[in-house]
Amino acid sequence: MFFSSRLLGVDIGASAIKIVEGSFSSKGFEVSNLACLPLPDGAITEREYNQKDLVVSQLKSGLESLKKKKPAVATSFRGSGVLTKRVLMPKVPEKEIPQQVRWEAEQVFPTDISNVLISYQLLGVGDNLPLAPPGTKAWDILLIGAQKEEASNLQTILSEADTKVKVMDLDFLTTADAAHSLLKFPKDESVGLVDIGALGTRVSVWKNGKVEFFREFALGGFYFTDSMARRLGLNHTDAEVLKVSDGNSIPHEAKEALKESLNRWKAELQQSEDIYVSQSSKELIQKWCFFGGGTQTPGLMESLTSDRIGPKIVNIDWKNLFFSKNKSIDANFLATWAPRLLTASGLTSRKG
Repeated sequence: MFFSSRLLGVDIGASAIKIVEGSFSSKGFEVSNLACLPLPDGAITEREYNQKDLVVSQLKSGLESLKKKKPAVATSFRGSGVLTKRVLMPKVPEKEIPQQVRWEAEQVFPTDISNVLISYQLLGVGDNLPLAPPGTKAWDILLIGAQKEEASNLQTILSEADTKVKVMDLDFLTTADAAHSLLKFPKDESVGLVDIGALGTRVSVWKNGKVEFFREFALGGFYFTDSMARRLGLNHTDAEVLKVSDGNSIPHEAKEALKESLNRWKAELQQSEDIYVSQSSKELIQKWCFFGGGTQTPGLMESLTSDRIGPKIVNIDWKNLFFSKNKSIDANFLATWAPRLLTASGLTSRKG
């Protein structure tokens, strides 16, 4: 957590803004208020708010629809500005870990860390500290860095929308905590969490109550749509409409284009597991959970059934895990958006 009651969860993604109010329970997540506001293509790119005024306007509109004035909010950010690296570092006294973490970050992050917010997850104790005698104990650490500029830009968006930002977290930490709250992962199992967004796919691995691995690659919903648009000679908007329609109505040429892009996406997903195995426990991920708008891509989940990941996929009934007693929230609308609400719901449980 980089910035520090119940807060309104605000998830600003490349394709939509999701605003959620509610709480976790033994049944799932009860949504008491919800606003989902679409954004046009290109409004937000990997590291830029290209249409900042529009994003602010949509955010204000969503807050007004929920009758929220100057709400206390929690938000998170993602993208190429987020850096992670798992390392073994000298087993200094725990109070000295933050200072040692900063030194380690200077060695492994390919950027000037004076421009980076540094945090970490303490994963436990490991053996064989590099360049030390065999058997030398070490801290097993997940280093986390986030660009100060990106945090500042997000803070500005929310301030101009007249909110009070109480928490600014990282997306992959928030979603992992939310997924665990809903699905109750066994402590000793490694669970791959795959968030397929518009601009990219984020892969986290949860084990022993913590995120111990994170990787993001720039293949997501927009990439799948563009592959169809190029093959069929369509603009992005028309290709998107075709992609989200009934999968049986998609022309053969579009299916072939999707198949090619999905094969590339799947290779990146498998590479993520390979990197995790090499860096971490030397074992394959035991369960896989998929969420995000990209899961609606025709053929995406089916593309996984024939490889090593397929048998370990957890089938999740998102529409029942997210429920509401608020009669103003349409049940079908909530069910449609449920796979995309993990981040926003997780933010509501953050403490300001």
